[in-house]
Amino acid sequence: MENKITIIIAFLSALVVGFLLFAFLDKEPSPFVATLANISGGSAIELLVEEPEEEIDVYKQNTLPNPPEIINGLYYTAASAGTQSFIKRVVEIASTTDINAVVIDIKDSSGYVFYNSNLVDVKKYGAERDRIGDIDTLIKELHSHDIYVIARIVIFQDPVLATSRPDLAIHSREILNSTSSPATSSDTLWLNNRGLGWVDPASSEVWDYNIGIAKEVAKTGFDEINFDYIRFPSDGDLE
Repeated sequence: MENKITIIIAFLSALVVGFLLFAFLDKEPSPFVATLANISGGSAIELLVEEPEEEIDVYKQNTLPNPPEIINGLYYTAASAGTQSFIKRVVEIASTTDINAVVIDIKDSSGYVFYNSNLVDVKKYGAERDRIGDIDTLIKELHSHDIYVIARIVIFQDPVLATSRPDLAIHSREILNSTSSPATSSDTLWLNNRGLGWVDPASSEVWDYNIGIAKEVAKTGFDEINFDYIRFPSDGDLE
């Protein structure tokens, strides 16, 4: 029975990943080509720049012209990446070790977006927390030292979106059954063991919200987008 459950969960997870990738690729023509890459056993979307026929100035800045074949990266939170000492420290490490890349939180499991976003939905849901600051200068400095820059975006664990849009969230049947009203709201959200809400992995609105963030981030010159938490909720009462 355990083997059957494991197979079903693996199949459903693969299905969600397929939907998200399809949604990413099935948008209007874009200067991006999406390919899969491995980073420490995880999957990521690598954004490779194609030469547009007419518009040349598509990005605020370009991605790294000669990306490394083998990526050895460090992971930093947005708060760390927004400090003065961050670039200096990463450059020092990269110059003395095999480290050639850095992963930076752009949207973590809190649901907050950590850069100055122009997206209407990000502002509408109160999701913006600009902890990185001047993201363009940050990437330009890292690129000047041949450091490959990866943006990490947590997808379906998103308390901000779940609270702002309960219609897109996962809800607790136990809480719903204990209330007099059958209607879902921010009070009926299912929360994991850390008290964090999740959104519906099957919702195309949730896909589009995160794809919009990924596209905006790609324009700042990030070399790769790492989609994390592309799965169904866990680590809580699953009954």
